[in-house]
Amino acid sequence: MDIIKQTKNHTCLHCVLAFITNETELYVENWFKNYGENVMLNIKDACLYLVHHGILICTTIRNIDKSIIGHEYVSIIAFDGTPLLIATDSEDFPGCGHVIYWDGKKVYDPNPNTLRTRLSEYTIENAYPITDISDREF
Repeated sequence: MDIIKQTKNHTCLHCVLAFITNETELYVENWFKNYGENVMLNIKDACLYLVHHGILICTTIRNIDKSIIGHEYVSIIAFDGTPLLIATDSEDFPGCGHVIYWDGKKVYDPNPNTLRTRLSEYTIENAYPITDISDREF
């Protein structure tokens, strides 16, 4: 399956959410239509959208500078095949954030201009494990 490529500079998260839920970039934009035009989404928006669509997004896993370990809680994730929504650096806009999806084996980057293909080519700021819960009984 190919990633949905963003058509606007601010819709990388829209596209990743659309990809995860088998929707379109426009569907996600319309889902958040009450936010207004050209609004960038954040992780709280992603959580709301994904849970509404039967997908659980877990707590963040952060890359934390080793000099501050011990000063705050540190979580470690083994990249063991768990699907992740990943906040990373923007290839086109240095200093800005970007979002990609990793299915446990392959990177799906909504940037239509990307040259990166391997997870090791990204600087991971946050990683959010996701799980499909739509057919689970609790």
